[in-house]
Amino acid sequence: MGGTIGPVICSTFAREGAAVAVAHVAPDRASATAARCATRGARAIGIGVDVSLAGDVAKALDEVTAQLGPVDVLVNAHGISPIVSSCKPTRTSGSAPSRSHGGTMLTCRAVGNQMVSAGSAARS
Repeated sequence: MGGTIGPVICSTFAREGAAVAVAHVAPDRASATAARCATRGARAIGIGVDVSLAGDVAKALDEVTAQLGPVDVLVNAHGISPIVSSCKPTRTSGSAPSRSHGGTMLTCRAVGNQMVSAGSAARS
């Protein structure tokens, strides 16, 4: 979590009693935020994942599900710090714009599919 919004969101969910999975491209940052959530009494895990890679997202979701159960809420709090044009998305795996734009789509798709399969999401 490079900024503060991700850890604050995680801490808030932890304080409210949710199990929290923290995913970050830097595993040490994910683990540190998860450890802070655990101090609030939450079950929490930190996972290193490049959300611009569908395989990484699928593997991370499998790990979350195995350790904490199915996902009920997904928060995409990743972002980019350099100023880039949103009108010209890049497909370069691992780049900040790719994680920000493509990562949102990949994580929403993976978790959404899990929710629909489990019958826990509204079908449209």
